[in-house]
Amino acid sequence: AILGECLARNTTLATLSLTYCSLEGEKAAEATTVGPMRAPALRVLELKGNRFGADGALLILRALRTCASLFRIDLADTGWGHAPEVHAAVEECFENNTVCHEYALGHNPVGDTCVYRWLGMVRKLPHLIFLDVTGQCDPLLFKQIGDAAASNKKDWLKKNKKKGGKGKGKGKKKK
Repeated sequence: AILGECLARNTTLATLSLTYCSLEGEKAAEATTVGPMRAPALRVLELKGNRFGADGALLILRALRTCASLFRIDLADTGWGHAPEVHAAVEECFENNTVCHEYALGHNPVGDTCVYRWLGMVRKLPHLIFLDVTGQCDPLLFKQIGDAAASNKKDWLKKNKKKGGKGKGKGKKKK
């Protein structure tokens, strides 16, 4: 909670790793949503290896739906696995948060059916440029989801390079 209060006012911190910090359950997840996820400059939040469980993951994902700063979220190995309500919340984030482009969800056993649905979403939603489902599915399906995300990333990089290339310094020199 104290870290969260400080982060809400921090305008420079871009990456925060809380991996394997023994955060557990809904209370820890709630502290994550009211603190780090509200840090205005935070682009990467790594929560891998904490035991949030399904209820905690739901809290985090509900906050992520409207989080306007995170580019990448790492919820790998956080103990939510086969919970269909968490799978639905992940899918809502994919659809509703076009600012978050990278999701690390590995080592949460979700099954091939779920990963296949996510593959369809990656193919449909060009802002999804990275989706890690390591150890969760058939190797061919894993390759397909990696290829689809890589294709999105290639297009995304082209699009964003064009945006960044316009403006100052471009054009003809004055004589």
